[in-house]
Amino acid sequence: MTNHKLNVCYKTKKDGSKNPRLWIEGANLKAAKWSKGDKFNVECISSVSDGTLQTVTYWLTKDKRGDKTVSGRGKAGNVTPIIDIVGRSIKWIDQAEYLDIDYATDQITVKAISQCPIDSKQWEQYFT
Repeated sequence: MTNHKLNVCYKTKKDGSKNPRLWIEGANLKAAKWSKGDKFNVECISSVSDGTLQTVTYWLTKDKRGDKTVSGRGKAGNVTPIIDIVGRSIKWIDQAEYLDIDYATDQITVKAISQCPIDSKQWEQYFT
């Protein structure tokens, strides 16, 4: 993994659909060297108590034999990478108020959380 990481906290968006969705795109993916065509797998650990989400963490790990693929839009030389995951593999996303996303070269960590751990005026933190 790279020494440079980017950590961003996002407010989740409820679109009313029946299926949960995780959509990540753009400059943060590019900065972490994720590109259209990269293969990856999704793993999850969650903790639920009395039907209430306690913690949930998703790992998106690059793997040449991964079952998911980074898509993209744009023209050659200026393609915006997009990770779009819908369905059961991310079923706990809809219960979270925020997503804390840590971008790295080989792995993206997504934590579904109830409060943003960083000041709302400082949505992005860079770690080196």
